[in-house]
Amino acid sequence: MLLSYAQKQQTSSKATATEFAELIKHKDFSATDFEQNTDDVSEAAPNQATSKKSLPSAKAGQGSYGTGTELSVNTNGSHIVFMMIDDMGFNDIGYTSNDLMYATETLNNMAENGVKLMRYYSASSCTPARVSFLTGRYPSSVKMGYDDRGAFVAVSPYGVPLNVKLLPKHLKDCGYTTSIVGKWNIGHFEEAYLPHKRGFDSALSFQSDEMHYYNHTVEPRLQGFAPIDLLVGAAGKPYKLASDWDGYSSEIFANRAIAEIMNIDVTSQDMSPLFLYVAFQAVHVPHDIPPAILFDDDNDGWILENVTGNSDDKPYREHFAKTLVAMDRSVKRIMDAIETNGMMESTIFAVASDNGGCPSDGSNNHPLRGGKFDLFEGGVNVPAFLYGNILPSSVRGTTFWEAFHVTDWLPTLVKLADNGHSLPHDLDGVSQLESIFEGTARQGARQETLLGLNRWYVTDSMTIVDLPFEEAAGAVVFNNYKYIQNQVARGWYSPLSHAARNCSCGVKTTPKTSFLFDIAEDPLEEHNLYDVLPGITGMMKKKFRTYYDAAPPSAWMGPEVSQCVKLWGDVGFMVPWHKPDALENATSPQNGDVPRPLDFNDDYVQGQVPSDSPEASGGQPSSLPDNAPSTGPSRT
Repeated sequence: MLLSYAQKQQTSSKATATEFAELIKHKDFSATDFEQNTDDVSEAAPNQATSKKSLPSAKAGQGSYGTGTELSVNTNGSHIVFMMIDDMGFNDIGYTSNDLMYATETLNNMAENGVKLMRYYSASSCTPARVSFLTGRYPSSVKMGYDDRGAFVAVSPYGVPLNVKLLPKHLKDCGYTTSIVGKWNIGHFEEAYLPHKRGFDSALSFQSDEMHYYNHTVEPRLQGFAPIDLLVGAAGKPYKLASDWDGYSSEIFANRAIAEIMNIDVTSQDMSPLFLYVAFQAVHVPHDIPPAILFDDDNDGWILENVTGNSDDKPYREHFAKTLVAMDRSVKRIMDAIETNGMMESTIFAVASDNGGCPSDGSNNHPLRGGKFDLFEGGVNVPAFLYGNILPSSVRGTTFWEAFHVTDWLPTLVKLADNGHSLPHDLDGVSQLESIFEGTARQGARQETLLGLNRWYVTDSMTIVDLPFEEAAGAVVFNNYKYIQNQVARGWYSPLSHAARNCSCGVKTTPKTSFLFDIAEDPLEEHNLYDVLPGITGMMKKKFRTYYDAAPPSAWMGPEVSQCVKLWGDVGFMVPWHKPDALENATSPQNGDVPRPLDFNDDYVQGQVPSDSPEASGGQPSSLPDNAPSTGPSRT
């Protein structure tokens, strides 16, 4: 049975795999609408038509970024809080989880009273997702398309090209105050690539893909050394070392976010609206034990009662869940600050994961196939929603079933900020503002989506070379069809299963193959139609070829470990290294001491002292205003 749009909205999203598959079926067109064409496309002209119907271009649905359709509410000048969660899979947020339904109390409440994006596509790993979000373009469009496990790391000497205008600069043009707290991860080898040089008025950021939650040292270590990866930036000034920001990252990031919120004077006639980008480290590994103020085993253990399994396997999902709860309660503190400062009625919240989770790290994407680094749904179809009182009442508490891609945030948020602001016409993102705000009369703005394109290969000599089309990897979605080229076959990983604990996220352990799925009829990607529907396969392959031919050379450069370790060993922090004068205005941390070790016997880690107390280890950050709310986490 196919469900209508209205029925889908009324059906609970907490479902078994079979129920879920039935729930999200949404037929757009039939395979019989297309001619059966099996021509080889390895050298085909990229725009050669293969169907009876006129096929929309890659930019289908992208209209003017001028005045556009009038909305029922005026969103211009609204405060924008965007929260990106790291490595949260489809089964890791309460409203779609079968074992952690109580772990995200705050996010659940927001989503249930907002608009859930059930067909939200992101990239399959951290850096490409953030590139897409901040540029409004596919990574391969801005020289950041090469993506393999370990492609972009702490010692990578490249980033998003400086001639690419990022989201915060667009919002600055709209009169916004802009701030980032958390993970940057799109380039840091020169100071010009840091967030305070690329449109953010202020920044407390870590730049690499992974660090420890308490001492903020890079993981994995570099030649036995682990520098601290945390910098403070302000527009027009040199960066500084974040030597005063001790503590568990979810909480100190919330503290900084609260400081930015409380600095907005809502009574001032000259107030600039706020764009706050909170990019949590959570729930990425390593899952260091949260402080008891954010998760206490005695009071909060019941939240994990559905995390079942044998004793050997249970802890890894538990550790993940505790990190998730701690992050959710930090979100609550940010929400409370918005309310306290009188901004709730004029703020839109957007929450999204950057990519699917890695089951062997404790995350889970059940019932979707695959996970992080994969182009199957489990790697790219991730939790996302919008919330806020500026949403029309007709759409609050509803579900949006049309395709929404991470690149769409830039045009959507800029249009929300200033409906008359012009944006470049070569963006890959499309504005979804009208679609989201139109209620039951919605029509999706996006028909075609590039989920990934990797046409490059790094040799043993650390040089990057182009792959011929037939060896390139990636995926493209057109309406209900999804084509994946050269993907390692992955399975389905239920929580705590042997397969989940032993999956190899991103590791190429088996031969690659290509797939065609009808996502409307087969959302779990169980039936490969590559050979069954050769005409559709040929059409989708030609679409993928279009992106392959259009991609500029990759900006990837080989890692520079020895150069970084020498400099960072002297400073103790991970800092830009490509300019010899990059440190001239920075102060040395801890009088040149080595990075502080993680000590699980510390009072702060044990939660014996509230971490926002002046007596807490590390002290109260000086940038946290006295009137900032200190709402304790809910114990109900």
